[in-house]
Amino acid sequence: LRLTAQEKKRIELRRADVLEYDEGLGHKARRLIGNVQFEHAGTVMDCDSAYLYDNNSLDAFGHVFINKGDTMFMWCTTLFYDGETKHAKARDSVKLDDGEMILITDTLNHDLNSDVATYFGGGMIRTAKDTLTSTTGTYLSGQKDFYFREDVELRNQKYVMNCDTMRFHTSTEVAYFLGPTTILSDENTIYCENGWYDTRNDLSQFNKNAVMYSKAQSIRGDSIFYDRNKGYGEA
Repeated sequence: LRLTAQEKKRIELRRADVLEYDEGLGHKARRLIGNVQFEHAGTVMDCDSAYLYDNNSLDAFGHVFINKGDTMFMWCTTLFYDGETKHAKARDSVKLDDGEMILITDTLNHDLNSDVATYFGGGMIRTAKDTLTSTTGTYLSGQKDFYFREDVELRNQKYVMNCDTMRFHTSTEVAYFLGPTTILSDENTIYCENGWYDTRNDLSQFNKNAVMYSKAQSIRGDSIFYDRNKGYGEA
């Protein structure tokens, strides 16, 4: 059996305990209950119940789980998925895991075509060493890049960093920040308005009104390079 190009794009229902038709919902909706599983373009979706519509979209509810090629996993309570655009809207208790970081939020829009995920209303990202929180964030999984805006905080065992805008590369664990930024630790306090921080190797570069305070001294400069492991700063 050969499928047409259009048929290959259709959401495939793999299984369900109960199937019912409900034309009152429009688009010739099929109601699916119990052990529901779909497959679409290499992505497998499981849930407790769902509505599958004739316009190649679905609404999934309860213990929703998405597996994209064993490289990206996502859990949520409610999912709205458009099979034509491959856009997913995940809501409530959302968790996304790509093997290098875990994202937790309540509101996530995910474009499975471009592998771009955006959250708003608050989110938290955990890596092996760091925890990052912000009001909004965009993740480009192909480039392993996160872009954070509003009330951004990076926290680990050594320091706490606060800023308004940050880019974070999950593979290299380097944070790039723009705008007023403060880094607090037991050893010192650092302020700048532009720079980067290699959280894996504890190397950093602070630019624009950069200043570093310790209990006994302070350093100011157009730019400051700092090696936290060696306790060495150069302005």
